[in-house]
Amino acid sequence: MNNAETFTVDLVSPVLRGFNAFIFLVVASSQFFLAGDRGVSVAGILILAVTLLGTLLEERWSFDPGSETARFRFGLLFAAHVRTIPFAEISAVEFDDFEKGFNKQKWTRIILRVPGGKDEIIDTVNRKRAGALIAKAERLADFFAARRK
Repeated sequence: MNNAETFTVDLVSPVLRGFNAFIFLVVASSQFFLAGDRGVSVAGILILAVTLLGTLLEERWSFDPGSETARFRFGLLFAAHVRTIPFAEISAVEFDDFEKGFNKQKWTRIILRVPGGKDEIIDTVNRKRAGALIAKAERLADFFAARRK
């Protein structure tokens, strides 16, 4: 695990944040430049608030081999809550496969096992759509398995 960037899991996609920023700009420009004498509408203000929050939202797991810590950062970019777990407290990264929905789609829950405290769920993903994330998590699981030996 020599590349810490390889072991960062963004739960809020940068593409989604960019899309929210784009929608925010479109709605803001239409509200302020095209509204005229009517002023800004209540619906426009609500859309602006939701897209602004979506632009600033962050939820990310980072595994730093240099400091040997796992960090979970969530909240708004400028006011995010950070939870830090030392590697020494992590016993394993495990997978819980299950089926969901009437058509029995396969899902996987990626779990960080912490014996001294509460286990942390890194993410719950649709197996069909999250092959890259599952492969990344499997490398992370191998890393923690090798540390136990």
